[in-house]
Amino acid sequence: MSRDYGVKLVGVSELPQKEIAFLVWPNPNNGSFQIKLNGIDAGEGQLVVYDAQGKIRYQKGIDSSLQGSMHSIILSNISSGLYYVQFIQNETVITREIVINR
Repeated sequence: MSRDYGVKLVGVSELPQKEIAFLVWPNPNNGSFQIKLNGIDAGEGQLVVYDAQGKIRYQKGIDSSLQGSMHSIILSNISSGLYYVQFIQNETVITREIVINR
């Protein structure tokens, strides 16, 4: 199971708490995994995978109006290790930790 780093809302105005789900599985995996988003605002977001040194290893725009659907991610050219999967949309940043074993 991925470690939950929570949801970080960035901005100056108070925003009501919303129920957001960002699932990543399986974990650990071999570089191929699924994500599922629920409870986010409609519109464009970014999915970013960082390595432990903070280098971007994957980046893709995601239409969050498709929330509830699964997205397949295949990272074929990266080595085993700890990675961070992040969904970014406006002031919302959600991060999950994954382990890749090759």
